[in-house]
Amino acid sequence: MVSALVSALCGAAAGKHSNAQTSRLERIQHFGREAVLDAQAGWTWREAFRVQVGAENLLDAYPDEAAYETCCGMVYRRDSIMPWQGRMVYAQLQAWR
Repeated sequence: MVSALVSALCGAAAGKHSNAQTSRLERIQHFGREAVLDAQAGWTWREAFRVQVGAENLLDAYPDEAAYETCCGMVYRRDSIMPWQGRMVYAQLQAWR
């Protein structure tokens, strides 16, 4: 018997923004709007087990590709305000006495 069900839905958004390559503002790249959605659900069973499943960046959104700072095969800026690794899906099982 499931004794508790917990779920969460979270989102984050960023409006249009710009980023400069150097402190002298010689090269400025403008980025569009971005949004991400995360979801998680967890169940506790008999106060002995907990199962959680979820996804971060559920819609598999990516930031705009970087025009500058694409060293070493990078396509997106490492300092992007949005995640650039894509969707991550996970499951977790906890057991206690």
